[in-house]
Amino acid sequence: DGIRVLVRSRGLGDVYKRRTFSLSVTGPSHSPTYTAEVYNVSNLIIGKGVGHTKKEAELNAATSALNYYPNLV
Repeated sequence: DGIRVLVRSRGLGDVYKRRTFSLSVTGPSHSPTYTAEVYNVSNLIIGKGVGHTKKEAELNAATSALNYYPNLV
């Protein structure tokens, strides 16, 4: 998935063997809201994103995580 590819492309793949993100869904099945969270190696949330598709939520979470580590971009 996109978050793992990004982490690996930055040379952090070996460090991120723990849970790197979570994805949850709320709302009715015809109009779900997805929430993605990105975790660092200490299992702290460093990015969170919400969207009406899984991809949108993951992209928003990844963008938020990159803002947490601005030197990675």
